[in-house]
Amino acid sequence: MTSVPIATVPTTRFARSVKALRRILGRTEGAVGLGLVLLVLVIAVIGPIVSGRDPDAFVTAPYAQPGAGLPFGADNLGRDVLGRFLYGGLRLLEISALATVVGVSLGAGLALLIGSSRGRIGPHLMRVVDIALAFPFILFVLLFVTLTGSSWWQVAMVIALIHVAPVTRVVRPVVAEISERDFVRSAEAIGVPRRRILLGEILPNLTPTLSVEYGLRLTFSVGIVAALSYLGFGTPPGVPDWGSMISDNQLALTTQPWPVLLPSLAIACLAVGANLLTDSVARSLAVRDE
Repeated sequence: MTSVPIATVPTTRFARSVKALRRILGRTEGAVGLGLVLLVLVIAVIGPIVSGRDPDAFVTAPYAQPGAGLPFGADNLGRDVLGRFLYGGLRLLEISALATVVGVSLGAGLALLIGSSRGRIGPHLMRVVDIALAFPFILFVLLFVTLTGSSWWQVAMVIALIHVAPVTRVVRPVVAEISERDFVRSAEAIGVPRRRILLGEILPNLTPTLSVEYGLRLTFSVGIVAALSYLGFGTPPGVPDWGSMISDNQLALTTQPWPVLLPSLAIACLAVGANLLTDSVARSLAVRDE
């Protein structure tokens, strides 16, 4: 009696995703990076819900030391440091994430168009990108928010714009190299539409490069948003914000450091965690592709 071979169950997309996640978290930098990012996310998102503290209430004397009911003391106006810290991170994360997603997406799209172009338009567009890279980004941001205002979406969009040129500069050579590979040439030869080649053949091969760019750009966005708040261009006066907490309380750093240390540590954890996590993603994807 002839045995019938059992059909192999095809690997589902979910199973491949789980396998990729295991590879990423199997690396020390991936596990540490994810832990740091999740820690900051929990503080910023869950903190305001469970804290039960009023970040705007004047509860004691300015710069009061930690004590009963005030585990981290008071700030320059006598407000609860812990309460303002728990309420101050969500807007920073929202602006940074939106700016990163929009900026990297626009930069990657422009790089796809330039890198896959074999005419004269590509080099001309890259000269425009080079000019944009030469312009001082912090001056551009300050000029923009001064002229148009500093609402959260305006800040996010101007930060996204300054991401476009550097992302294009990094991704464009990778797109040009992939465009010369045999599978792309074959797709062009049989008449596959250019849009399908860009999105179906070239874009998936940009995943390691784009993952690193997302991490770098997110770190950059967090720093810029915090710097703008520190300079008074971020959130409105009085609204809890990590950047403004550092600015408002820096004069008493030696006597009451917590209003400065807590937001500074949170920003540092987010930046380091994002870089470690995206580095692990890039290395895991590179190993898979070898």
